[in-house]
Amino acid sequence: MRRAAVYLVLKGGILICFLPIGFVGWASYFAERHGCTLNDDIVFPCVVEGIDYGQRLHWAYDASWLLFFTMPVAVLLLALAIALSLYEALGSG
Repeated sequence: MRRAAVYLVLKGGILICFLPIGFVGWASYFAERHGCTLNDDIVFPCVVEGIDYGQRLHWAYDASWLLFFTMPVAVLLLALAIALSLYEALGSG
């Protein structure tokens, strides 16, 4: 049971590290679908059904910069998961 919890935490951590990619994908898709301009330098207005999504799109698109911090953490967690798997496989054999 404890082993499963450790793997669940490692997988969850790796998934969280990849969230900025989802934010960028959503912002690009939303802006393209609604004909909005998306730029990482300037916030452009993007009014959809009376709501301005410009600042949200800008924030989500700028989340790509978080990858510089989250990808090393993801690689570290993946290496830890692989090392743990190898340790269990070699230790039980």
